[in-house]
Amino acid sequence: MPTKTVRSTKHKLPHSIFDEIADFLAASPPPDAILDYHPSSALQRRARLLLEKNREGTRSDEDRRTLDEFSHAESLIRRLKAKLRGVKRT
Repeated sequence: MPTKTVRSTKHKLPHSIFDEIADFLAASPPPDAILDYHPSSALQRRARLLLEKNREGTRSDEDRRTLDEFSHAESLIRRLKAKLRGVKRT
C-alpha cells in the first residue's frame, strides 16, 4: 500500500492572494496595519516569477489566471488603502 506524503501546513502558501488577504483582514487589523500591508514574501516571489514567464511568453493558462488574481487583488488593496487614507485625513 503506498504511503501518503504529509506536508506541514506551517510553511504552506495560501491557496491564493485572496486567501492571504482574507486571513489578514479576518484578524481585524488596525487601519495602520492595513495601510502597511504587503503580500507575503512567498507570494511576491510567485508574482515576480509569473511576470517573468509572461514576459518570456512561457506562461500557461493557469499562470495567466493567477496573474489576473494578483492584479484584481492589488486593485482591491489599493482601493481599501485609498479609502482608509481618506478617512485619516478628516
